[in-house]
Amino acid sequence: MRRPTRLLAAAAVVFGVALPLVGVLGSVRTSGNVIVTATDVVREDLYSFGGRTIIEGRVEGDVFLVSGELIVTGEVTGDITGLVSGPARITGTVGGSVRLAAIRMDLDGVIGDDVA
Repeated sequence: MRRPTRLLAAAAVVFGVALPLVGVLGSVRTSGNVIVTATDVVREDLYSFGGRTIIEGRVEGDVFLVSGELIVTGEVTGDITGLVSGPARITGTVGGSVRLAAIRMDLDGVIGDDVA
């Protein structure tokens, strides 16, 4: 299996397991732009499906996303996992790991664990 095919298969498994549990486990946001503003605090896992995912505030949990663009200038206390069809820019703080498939990643922020 070629590398992109493996990545898509792994993402399908992750989201195939996570999506049925979304209603029980966290906050689901779907929109052209999913925005956590600077004054927002999401006190659970965030599942984002949209054209752009922008996190300026604080997410106290993990972020799972399928998005066209990711911008993090705020704080995520857990991990960020997902697929980004465009650029991913993280200038804020991520307490856990960053596991993304993205066209381009700019990581100028603080990452607590690892990047894959």
